[in-house]
Amino acid sequence: MSPPIEVSCRVDYRPVHVTHFCEYSGRVEYRSATGCTIEATERPKPGSTLELRLYVPGSAWPIRVTRATVAWSHWDEFTVEFGDVSLQDRDQLQRCLTEASLPAAA
Repeated sequence: MSPPIEVSCRVDYRPVHVTHFCEYSGRVEYRSATGCTIEATERPKPGSTLELRLYVPGSAWPIRVTRATVAWSHWDEFTVEFGDVSLQDRDQLQRCLTEASLPAAA
């Protein structure tokens, strides 16, 4: 996993391969190019597969991750590793990470 950067944004997520519709919201606290840590009241179990929509600051559309795997879950946080992300969304994610890592102008 690449180094995480502390950037907070809203995330909506839902389990993949379920027979009924359910969707949850949380906050991304740390992101990297390959995954993120999510703070939420509903924690999926490690190994679960999710679909994510990351609402990054300054973007008109959310970044869509069609498949992410839960790697770790504890208390009110869980970490996912991104699986399937379109090239356009991957580029947008990388731009957001680059901008977040730049020092703030004085």
